[in-house]
Amino acid sequence: MRQARICRQGKVIRRQMLCFADSDYIFMAIVEMKKIRAYVHKSAAGAVFETCQRLGIVEFSDISPELKLNREEKTDFEFNRAASRLQFAVEFLSKFESKKKSLKTMIEGDKICVKQEKMEHLFLNFNFNTVVEELVSLEEDINKAKTSLRDVKDKIIIASEWTFLKNPLSDLLTGKTKTFLLKGDEVDMVTLVSALSENDIVYHSYSHGALHILTVFNRFSEKTASLSSSFHLEIISLPHISQSAEEYLHDLHKREAELKDEVSLLDGKVRSFLPKISEIKILADYLRWKKEKHDILSSSSKVQEVLVFEGWIPTKKITALKQAISKETLFFEMEEAPLAEGEEPPVEIENKGPIKAFESVTRLYGLPGYRDLDPTLFLSVFFFVFFGLSLTDFGYGMLLALILGFILLKYEVPKDSKPLMTLLFWGGLSAAIFGLLFGGYLGINPEVMPNWVQALQKFDPIGSPMPVLLLSLGLGVLQVMFGLVLKIVREAKNGALLEGLLDQGPWLLTFVSLLLYGANSFGLISGNSSLYVMATLISVGLIVASQARKGETLIGKFFKGLMSLYDSVGYFSDVLSYSRILALGLATSALAFAVNLIAVLLRDMIPVVGPVVMVLVLIVGHIFNIAVNLLGAFIHSARLQFVEFFSKFIVGSGKPFKPFRREERYVVVEE
Repeated sequence: MRQARICRQGKVIRRQMLCFADSDYIFMAIVEMKKIRAYVHKSAAGAVFETCQRLGIVEFSDISPELKLNREEKTDFEFNRAASRLQFAVEFLSKFESKKKSLKTMIEGDKICVKQEKMEHLFLNFNFNTVVEELVSLEEDINKAKTSLRDVKDKIIIASEWTFLKNPLSDLLTGKTKTFLLKGDEVDMVTLVSALSENDIVYHSYSHGALHILTVFNRFSEKTASLSSSFHLEIISLPHISQSAEEYLHDLHKREAELKDEVSLLDGKVRSFLPKISEIKILADYLRWKKEKHDILSSSSKVQEVLVFEGWIPTKKITALKQAISKETLFFEMEEAPLAEGEEPPVEIENKGPIKAFESVTRLYGLPGYRDLDPTLFLSVFFFVFFGLSLTDFGYGMLLALILGFILLKYEVPKDSKPLMTLLFWGGLSAAIFGLLFGGYLGINPEVMPNWVQALQKFDPIGSPMPVLLLSLGLGVLQVMFGLVLKIVREAKNGALLEGLLDQGPWLLTFVSLLLYGANSFGLISGNSSLYVMATLISVGLIVASQARKGETLIGKFFKGLMSLYDSVGYFSDVLSYSRILALGLATSALAFAVNLIAVLLRDMIPVVGPVVMVLVLIVGHIFNIAVNLLGAFIHSARLQFVEFFSKFIVGSGKPFKPFRREERYVVVEE
């Protein structure tokens, strides 16, 4: 029981626990985190951290320096070289794999499904070191051969221009003379020979187009070379051999063929290893995971034979971690750890059902602070509506929803791309719904549609855009006001309800008063308009009064309250930003109509093949239209969330939760 006694000695380090991740701080889908401190006997550390790595639910952090623990002596990973070379082998062999991929592979990826037992069996029985060494050697030979081949090809290009030289190339340099092979404009050559004459250099020259032969005495060779370069003439070097340029070129072509055969032979040897690429990929992931586990263990803190670790874990997963580790060893204990001053947990968000797809929008912006609210649930409804209003075409929406729905149902879409694909699926449904309300049918005039279809149309964005503009602005006001409500909720969750009410409440009253006044002006509600004007003025007065409390002096309070009204400019510009929804909806309808019009015109203008051209224009035009406006709908719908909505209630940004887990690059481990 010596190990148990040693493990208990670790309790001396423990301090009174401070619970940070209290439920009062959690709202909606921000995952509650707790900081833990773990004690594990050295003999069981490998099994414990392999379990943590497999579960992927703990983010390890640096141990508190206040504990003044000893550090393990850092050691090199036993298979460090093998791990890096296996990674090389995967990348090298992948270049020789067939590039043709099926639709299934393109969607699902080509990761290998494997059980843990098979990975361990491969590690013990597959002679990967020999395979990797052979691949390294082949890669070196291929690179050497390809370098030589490139050099030969460069020489062929040069030599092929000088085949008119019939004498041996060794004649270019004799005991008394040197012949320069020059390449450049004829004007530059004339300038050069003039300079040679001025320097009393005896020469003989001959030109063959842009190629020039210049012979001088050896004592003038350096001066001639200098002058040639100064006049932008390129000096060509050919080997000093007893062959003519044509004979030399023939040998080069022969050498080129030999090198191509050599490269082809080496490529064939590499391809013979392709049947083993699955095993190599499996081991590449397996050894990388072992290395990552070793890196944590080799830099750990300890008390005698007990290793001590700190980290973060979702509160609801603590029990699962304890149960999993207890199956591996009893020499392990865990407790909640105190926080350093100003320390905050990492942030993770978790949503379920259809809402989870909209996490991709939140993550694109960045995770909220730990004390903020997760905006995913709230933005989902607005994003769904704004996306549909920006696309507003039943045909485009149904096409998008059907294609993505089919892919999501038929294929195992990777978890990193599934949320975005699901989000676009919902966006397609939204576009189809609003396409019915706006009469968008691939640019076809709604008047030619059946009566029951026409009855579904409630808006005409081209013929009568004002109602659509008012709808867009109305949604903008609603979302801005909702953002202010969420700011109050956020402050309440952090124990500052009064501050939230004083800061945001008067603005909400002002918005409501203005909306009531506008509705009264348009005859939507009855009543004396002066009452609504009075309510607005009182609300504005409350804004000034509530913000005046932040001033230090009486005059400061007055100006602080008065200047707070300047925020109305920001709110006004925020609401106006929603008018872009109308612009995007109009663009989709107008472009679809234009594509149809051009297609019909070309059909009537071009004889015989006119109908074929029309079909091609329709296909290409509508694909282009849906691609451009799909991108616009996503970007602008997201922008309205990021700029106009999130800014109202998200104060900070959180550090993403990055647990110690297996990064499955090439394999998926089956449980």
